[in-house]
Amino acid sequence: MRRTVLVGSFALAGLAAAPALAQESAYPVAIVAGACGDLGEVVAELDPALPAEGEAVGAATARAAAESFTTVEVPFDTVLDAPHAVVVGEPEAPLVCGDVGGFEDEDGGVTFGLAAEGESELSGVAYLAPARRGARTFGQVTIVGVERAAEVTGEEPAAGATPEAEADAEA
Repeated sequence: MRRTVLVGSFALAGLAAAPALAQESAYPVAIVAGACGDLGEVVAELDPALPAEGEAVGAATARAAAESFTTVEVPFDTVLDAPHAVVVGEPEAPLVCGDVGGFEDEDGGVTFGLAAEGESELSGVAYLAPARRGARTFGQVTIVGVERAAEVTGEEPAAGATPEAEADAEA
């Protein structure tokens, strides 16, 4: 089975160190040599993580999301055989970072977390997998934060519409 979607929708947040989420926001994403604590040169730039487009629907308390889907001209084994990291933001001052590694899935790919860097409130998940028999690398990056769809659309949530209230209603 070919994996095309990682984990569904996650969220992207505005934060002090980065611009607030807006429909035109784009966050650079890259595979970088080295580990998060000691980043080196950019190995491949992935497409920027972009927020979803269109009209906000559903709960006003839902979190907005930004994702990147890219295939790059770097062999997947190259990314796995030496330390590499996925960085969102500028490599000199990343917003989130995750060292490439994890448990190999049936397609040979790995899913791993992206942690906040500095004063960022973002986090995320990345999935990297071999493409074209390993000669290329497919990447999906989803960044997650604290901003809600209502903060993007300006709509106020209904009274009592909090994540806790929604969880209680589902239970």
